[in-house]
Amino acid sequence: METERLNIRRFQQLDCNDLHDILGDAILMEFTEPPFSLSQTRDFLENFCIRRTPQVAFAVELKATQKVIGYLLLKPLDHKGTFELGFWINRDFWRTGIAFEACQCLIAHAFLNRSAQKIVAETCDVKKAVPLLKKLGLRMDHVILSAMTDNHGQKRDTYWLSLEK
Repeated sequence: METERLNIRRFQQLDCNDLHDILGDAILMEFTEPPFSLSQTRDFLENFCIRRTPQVAFAVELKATQKVIGYLLLKPLDHKGTFELGFWINRDFWRTGIAFEACQCLIAHAFLNRSAQKIVAETCDVKKAVPLLKKLGLRMDHVILSAMTDNHGQKRDTYWLSLEK
């Protein structure tokens, strides 16, 4: 898949350092899990991004530099065509429209090529992720209060959003 600025493709072993720039970033990972070590990144890349079948992880590669600047998730949740959307974008590319561009492309792919009927996303990041997901057309489904604990030990509400075909 591609957009004006991006290639959205399968991960490769050569992507390890670029992926670690993302997964090793404590600020970026604040609402998900503790930052990954290089060893954890290698393991995640090999076992989740490369070997997993069906493919659920996609690399976001900047065409201009061929650097991987993001990770996208498109994971089937049931046999009724519901898929989970997830994304991590290198902080150097926040507020550039990259996340929107990449996710918009992946959502179109899900509906056209993966028989998706519904896209869902969950996040604790009400300041950045929720507005982006709404801009992509997802609507608030529900909120689970104090459902997760962030990397600072603080309880966070989890926001569930969805988009139907």
